[in-house]
Amino acid sequence: MIEAIKKAIEKYIQANDISIARLEKKAGLKTNAIRNILNGKSLQPSAATLKAISEALGCSIDSLLSEDSVNDYTESENLITNFRLFSDCVDVVLDQMENKKYTPSFKELIFFIKEVYDFSIGKENQEADKNFANWIINKNLKV
Repeated sequence: MIEAIKKAIEKYIQANDISIARLEKKAGLKTNAIRNILNGKSLQPSAATLKAISEALGCSIDSLLSEDSVNDYTESENLITNFRLFSDCVDVVLDQMENKKYTPSFKELIFFIKEVYDFSIGKENQEADKNFANWIINKNLKV
């Protein structure tokens, strides 16, 4: 069981170019909670921890525990299903950067576009959320 969890977490981290610390934050877990699982210090994570990790990974707890399902969520999570929305998210993020007179690295830019797209695709109207874009950029850039 723990090996399947480790593989799922490692696969997600690689596929999404995300740090362990960022995944812990996304899952709302304490610092080192995921690192301890990966390093074998936490051999029996709690149900609450598994639930938080599965939600952050975008998969069910069952698929997190099943080695067969490790690829299911990483591939589908990276699909752009609404091209108009994605394009609007790019525009919103670029406008925010221009307004802040900030020149992002390519990695930063992609991160912000992905965050805004992922947030906006879950909204009923599926429009690029300018307020969320402003918030996520300010939060991460400390502007």
